[in-house]
Amino acid sequence: MRKEEGLYTSLHHKVVGGVLLTFLFFLSVPLLGGGGIRVGVLKVHPALNFSLGYDSNVYMTYLSSPPSDFFVNTGIGLNVELPIITHSFTFGGNFSYLNFFKETKQNNLSYTLFGDLALKFVGGLSIDLSNEFRNTREPILGNYIAVSSRLPHYYNKLIPRIDYQIPSGAIDTFFEFSWEMDSFPTLTAYDRDLYGGRAGVVYRFLPKTGIYFNVKGIFLNKNLTSGGQKANKVKSEIGLNGLITPKLSATLGFGWDYGKYTGGVLENEPLVRLVLNEKFSSLTKLSVSFLRMSSDVVFASFYLVNAFDLNLWRALTPSLSATVKGRWWRLDYYPTGQVDNNYQASLKVGYISLVLRWLKASFDYTFHRRDSTSQAFRFTDHKVALNLNISW
Repeated sequence: MRKEEGLYTSLHHKVVGGVLLTFLFFLSVPLLGGGGIRVGVLKVHPALNFSLGYDSNVYMTYLSSPPSDFFVNTGIGLNVELPIITHSFTFGGNFSYLNFFKETKQNNLSYTLFGDLALKFVGGLSIDLSNEFRNTREPILGNYIAVSSRLPHYYNKLIPRIDYQIPSGAIDTFFEFSWEMDSFPTLTAYDRDLYGGRAGVVYRFLPKTGIYFNVKGIFLNKNLTSGGQKANKVKSEIGLNGLITPKLSATLGFGWDYGKYTGGVLENEPLVRLVLNEKFSSLTKLSVSFLRMSSDVVFASFYLVNAFDLNLWRALTPSLSATVKGRWWRLDYYPTGQVDNNYQASLKVGYISLVLRWLKASFDYTFHRRDSTSQAFRFTDHKVALNLNISW
């Protein structure tokens, strides 16, 4: 059998298998509904996702003729809710398998496990405890010939949170603690642990408009290649959020990011946040935002990001909608001096069945270009995909 015939047969079998799996799932559940399936006192939300697409730059490499490939991504998910009077407990997981037809060493299984305990008491007090664990595979930028597979990445985030809202609803306060862990078994220099505490208050001087203030303290421990790096950081922000007109809402925030890293690296940067959401009608919505802030990164001390986003949603018919997104963001890495400029544009045409409410489909196209002072970080990628989502 010729190579082309073998590739076609493999593609045919995988597509037919995915369609058959989807069809069997159709037969196993009620044909109407969309608000979950009752199992005793539990509400169960199953989901199935299937994507068939093409990626022009599988390895995100800087080469002028990068390896490209077709892919199939199949995912299943389960979200279970247990109501307990005014409280609730939610848990579940999502599993997905990414399969390339030629670049098979990039095939991988990723999954997310999560749980959330929400306690709501009379008088405005609520307590929430959430945890999320992810096992993913991250693409590595640079020389794809030397890459045997995507980088295994384990991530865990635990957040206990306490909220209190006075009965009138005018003041809302919160405090939360967070622990984040990043582990890269095959590249331990990227490992890190982050411990943080955040507190904030919102004062609503109008029913849908208020002023907010929050502050966060962070202790960071990273491996890096130098044998380790620690940092103590403080982030603060104050701003306004609410309606400007009945159809226009806005968020305007200012703050400061400050941190000291071992080795003498100083993070001392202003924070600016601007978000505008305009609902022209029930058929058209527009969102524009700008963000300037700093954040830590695994292969340097921290980076400064300036990002501009535009999001336009338009209903075409009762079942069809189109979403156009554009994004530019610049990353300045410290103390390495590397600068990246990213350009991204996407188009999504979505379908929602008016009869079978659990059925959604979409066509997605995404363009991403990254210009960098480091050659290994430069790439251009085009990705198209047909997606099918079944969920309750």
